[in-house]
Amino acid sequence: MMLIGNKLFAVSSGYNILYSELPLYSNPADYNNKLREEYKIINGNASFYGNKIYILKNKTLILKKKFVISNNKTFYTYITPNITGDCGIVFSFNNSNINTIKNYYILLIKDNGLITFGKNINGTYIELSEYDDIQKDFNKNNNYKISIQFNFILGEIKTRINDNIQFINRDKSFKGKGIGLISYKSGAVFTQVLLE
Repeated sequence: MMLIGNKLFAVSSGYNILYSELPLYSNPADYNNKLREEYKIINGNASFYGNKIYILKNKTLILKKKFVISNNKTFYTYITPNITGDCGIVFSFNNSNINTIKNYYILLIKDNGLITFGKNINGTYIELSEYDDIQKDFNKNNNYKISIQFNFILGEIKTRINDNIQFINRDKSFKGKGIGLISYKSGAVFTQVLLE
């Protein structure tokens, strides 16, 4: 780890060299406000503290501003479900009309410990996952890395939990660039959406 200016850098080596940086502020509220500014709450409510987003209200939808899907990049967040409701990520919606998004893909950790992947078309949910292959032991009190990778050219979507592929789907319904967080009950905790 190294402190350069007001940023703390952490570097780890492995197959790929990874690094992350954390800005340091003399007043913690400044950092919380910076995190909040990265998101737009469309529905529900949440609080922002450190690098965490705490869901405060049922049916909360939070969109990441100025952070878009690009071909074959992996977008991820860490989720602690902490609830009796579903929570996960939504993606590939049109950023130009984020106040009324109706069409998107959705990857959820469900309240019964299953995961599901599907798409929402004008309020109607269509299942894309195959239940025979679904992992069934997700614990609402654990922390999970949940990620998506989208190849726009092939229409191939890879979804992972803790870096293990859960679903590989071919679907070209939506090619929007937006990404966001969704929770149907209060209590879920997300670490901000990141890119690798």
